[in-house]
Amino acid sequence: MTKRKDLWILMLPTVLALGGCFAQRPPIEVVSVALTDQSPSGHVIETILAVRNPWDKPVQIGPVDWTIEVNGTTFSDTDSPPVSLPADGVQTVTLRSALPATADKENIAYSGHGKLTFTPPGDFRVVLTESGFPLPKADFRFSGSLDANTTP
Repeated sequence: MTKRKDLWILMLPTVLALGGCFAQRPPIEVVSVALTDQSPSGHVIETILAVRNPWDKPVQIGPVDWTIEVNGTTFSDTDSPPVSLPADGVQTVTLRSALPATADKENIAYSGHGKLTFTPPGDFRVVLTESGFPLPKADFRFSGSLDANTTP
């Protein structure tokens, strides 16, 4: 145990110096937020993300921890899309939320945010993961308004 602790003390400056190598995050664009279904009791809102892989190797993403607030009502969830981002490619991720109906059908205000966990490529990331370092996360935010009178 002492040898392992001594090794980590010696490696700590290197780990901290190389930590900047993982500052790159996959860019996340919120492509759309739409009402996909509604009834007198509630709405289903679908948020579509486009996640771009900035590396020349495939990477795994997920889970996504996210929250959406609609006219004062909050919905939070963790989705675990088993998604592999192709090298230098883009993958869409769809998040669905069910919320109570709102009295205002023409101006349904929403805002949301989340964090997408991803596994960067490389052997050094494998060592960090095996040593108990958490996987990095990429943040996203969105807001706007919807009109319930124009949905299916």
